[in-house]
Amino acid sequence: DEDGSPSALRPPPSASVLDGIAALVDSSLLTRAEQPDGEPRFGMLETIREYGLEQLALHAEEETAHRRHALWCLELVGRAERTDPRHEGAFFDYLGTDYDNLRAALAWSFDRGDAGVGCRLAAEIGEFWYVRGPFGEARSWLARAIALVGCEAASAELRARLLRWASGLAHRQKDADAAIAYAEESLAIWRELGEQVEEAQGLFRLGLAWHIKGNNARAYAHFAEALPLLRELGDRGYTAFTLVNLAWVTHLRGDDDRAVSLLEEALAIQREIGNEDWGTALCLGSLAALMQDRGRYACSVDYAVEAFRVFWAHGDRTGSVDCLSRLAIAIGILGQPTEAARCLAAIERMRREYGVVADLSLREPYDRVVSGTRAKLGDEGFAGAWDAGWALPFEAAADETIAAARLTATAAGRERAAGPADDAGLTRREVEVLRQLVEGRTDPEIAAALFISRHTATNHVKSILGKLGVPSRAAAAAYAVRHELV
Repeated sequence: DEDGSPSALRPPPSASVLDGIAALVDSSLLTRAEQPDGEPRFGMLETIREYGLEQLALHAEEETAHRRHALWCLELVGRAERTDPRHEGAFFDYLGTDYDNLRAALAWSFDRGDAGVGCRLAAEIGEFWYVRGPFGEARSWLARAIALVGCEAASAELRARLLRWASGLAHRQKDADAAIAYAEESLAIWRELGEQVEEAQGLFRLGLAWHIKGNNARAYAHFAEALPLLRELGDRGYTAFTLVNLAWVTHLRGDDDRAVSLLEEALAIQREIGNEDWGTALCLGSLAALMQDRGRYACSVDYAVEAFRVFWAHGDRTGSVDCLSRLAIAIGILGQPTEAARCLAAIERMRREYGVVADLSLREPYDRVVSGTRAKLGDEGFAGAWDAGWALPFEAAADETIAAARLTATAAGRERAAGPADDAGLTRREVEVLRQLVEGRTDPEIAAALFISRHTATNHVKSILGKLGVPSRAAAAAYAVRHELV
């Protein structure tokens, strides 16, 4: 089928199979339930299942049935390679419905059956795990598989694939040392095999691992090495991913204009190739993060909302929760402490339930907004707002966070338009920073007073000096007083 959707990939059952299933349903030996996509799904009572297993064992057919089940699971997951990227989220939903089957096949393969099937199955499930999780369980399965697959030529490619996903999942959980070790071994195998596309992607993954390790120089070097290779090979998807991460490291090196340009190029690539999916959300989420790191919290809201909707639709709870965190940070920074506390509590509950580890760039501003809202509300007021947010159902919490962020950003835009700014075009936040300069405060003191990072405070000061055309902080303070800007 040219559609490429998950339902189009299912082989049609034969008439005899359908008749047999209908007879079992009529006899109450099978149950039938409609799925959200309208497809029927059949199950059986636990007592019937136990009886069936007993009969399989009695007739020495248990191992044959388990093997056929494991091979069916392997074929099921392998269809992901043939699925149109536009239907990726739907296909992951399809796999999620059968996740208990996948787990059972892995357990049988590793514990009592064919470890080779289990290793191949773990490699095929890797992308699903990377997007949907559960990350801890996935890493355990991959570790078992890696331990069983040697480095000999016949199994080198399978080992490299397992290592690839193990590195990605370690990255998801911010386990830098494991991510680096897996990525380095995987890259070495791909180079030995002469697989150029995999080698270029491996350089990208190694850059990710070094980034979460905090070594941005090594991360930048790997991203910069991967980018021209990916362009030359025509791998546009990974080119976009690399541009996103190169942009963030470039931002950390102080070149924000280039960082924004790289992110915009990445977003354009994703949209040109029709990937209105996870990759697009990654670009949008990174733009939101960059805007916030530059102190442009109102500007970050639309990017974060759009990224959240795509991540949520694809079942990526890590990306979803990180985007909501960005929105809650904006709410707090822009002056709505009660709403911020409610949203932060709901987000913290999501993190715990989903096992999500916050992105490195979120930790400091997130903690700063929590402490700032507590200081503004007082312990009792903060506790009341936190408890109310903690009790919110997740979807209601997401809706409330988005609505509050948009309302707060709109109000901030009106205030900025009406607020004090001279012909140099100072923003409301820059005027606040300028007021701190007039009072003689240092960058760390400005950061503490305004609940922003030291890096953001320094960027604001640089921007103010440039807009006012003055050489120093003292000159900026004198200009502000002379022109009655504060």
